[in-house]
Amino acid sequence: MAFAGRSQMFSEGKIIGQVGLGVASPYYYSGTDGLFPPIHLSAEYGIDPNISVGGIFGYAASRYKHSDYRGTYSYRLSYRIFGARGSYHFYNTDDMDIYAGAMLGVNISNSTLTETSGIYNTQVSNRPTSGGLVLGAYAGMRYRLNNNIAAFGEIGYSVSWVTLGVAFMIDSK
Repeated sequence: MAFAGRSQMFSEGKIIGQVGLGVASPYYYSGTDGLFPPIHLSAEYGIDPNISVGGIFGYAASRYKHSDYRGTYSYRLSYRIFGARGSYHFYNTDDMDIYAGAMLGVNISNSTLTETSGIYNTQVSNRPTSGGLVLGAYAGMRYRLNNNIAAFGEIGYSVSWVTLGVAFMIDSK
């Protein structure tokens, strides 16, 4: 396995790993505050000159706080997204790769009660959990910074609405 030389940004047999931070997340509910930017980790493998498949892991966390005359309660909500993704690379040059794709995965989420006072000391559940199937679609672009590193950006329904980060490219052939 050798690092990629100066060639088309995406090609059959190429492995691309991405690390990014998101701006907002579809998993943040109305009235919640994001605790830090959503984290995006993904990898894909070129199975064809225009098609790649791979996986994604994402993490996002938010907080919900409610306060009224009866008291206060606060939850920390966390979301772990595990999934598969596939992309079609429809514009590919030496320095740029524009692609679109879909993801299918699972969201494992939970919440932790972090504060209670007043009447809410006895009326708020301690650990409600949820999660389920995740379907997503995204469009993205990579711009080569050197032979093996590119900047990337994606928009769509994924770990976050907008993700910016760094891609690492390895030629597996």
